[in-house]
Order: sequence, then structure tokens, then C-alpha cells
Amino acid sequence: YPITNLKLSLSGALNYFFMLLVFFFAITYLFFYLGLNKFLIAPLSKFILDVKKAARYRETDKKLHITSRIYELKNLEKSFNKMLTSMSNSRRKELEQIYKDHITGLPNRLKLHEELREFKIPFLAIFNIDAFKEVNDFYGVKVGDFILKKVGDAISAHAKLGEKIYRFAGDE
Repeated sequence: YPITNLKLSLSGALNYFFMLLVFFFAITYLFFYLGLNKFLIAPLSKFILDVKKAARYRETDKKLHITSRIYELKNLEKSFNKMLTSMSNSRRKELEQIYKDHITGLPNRLKLHEELREFKIPFLAIFNIDAFKEVNDFYGVKVGDFILKKVGDAISAHAKLGEKIYRFAGDE
């Protein structure tokens, strides 16, 4: 059973070996490319597009999702959504500081100006506490602030549904 007609040259064997090696690397590259594309590149590209869209439309209340099971990408999603929540809370606090009187907690003059644009025929009633500076000078600012808070609470308690109460600062 001996093989008598076996002629194999070194160059032919090396050619077959290199062809097999090239084929192996081509198949490996194809699998890595398809796998990376499906599990990493495509989900990350979609996430980046969602981030750009959220930034363009200033959507800080929306949660973004990555459709991948890769731990690092899920961690990126979690961190980014934490940042969005933090930005949303900061923006809400900033607007609250801009539109609310810090003593009474009532909306302020700026908020009134914005909301007046929404009404076709607004009705306004303005209350003024005369010589309130004398109360502040005689009893102190803390007592004056306490009185303003209680007056605001009393007026708010008697406001009907749909009526809004605003406070203008003393220098306005």
C-alpha cells in the first residue's frame, strides 16, 4: 500500500499553505466585521444619532437606549441618561429660580409677562402694601419676609380655580 507516485514540491506546499492562510484570515475578518457591525458599530451609530437629535431638539427628559448587550455600551447608556436627568433637573431648578419669587414662592413679574401672551383678554388685580419699607426697617427683613409669605399664602388660599397669583418685588 505504499504511495510511489507522490511528488510534492516545497513551493507548491507553501502556495497551498498561504492560500489556506489567506482564506482563513478572510473568513475571520468577515466574521469579525459582521459581528462588530451588528453588536457594536450599528448600535453605537444609532445611539450617536439619537444623541445628536436630543441635542438638536433639547430633549433632556427623553431616555436614550442602546440595543446591545455589551456591558460597556450599556454602561455608556446608563451614564448618558444620568447626565440627561441631571441636566433636566438643573434646567427645571434654573427656570424655577428665574420665574419664582424666592420669598413667597409665587410666580414673579417675568412669569406674568410670559403668561400674559397666552391670554386674549387678561384681567389683573394689583395689591400694594403701602409703606412696607417701614415694616422692614422697624421689625427687620426676616419679619417682613414672613409677612409677605403669609399674605401670599392667604391670597393664594382664596384664589379661585384658574386664577393665578404673582408677586412683584418691592422695587418694581
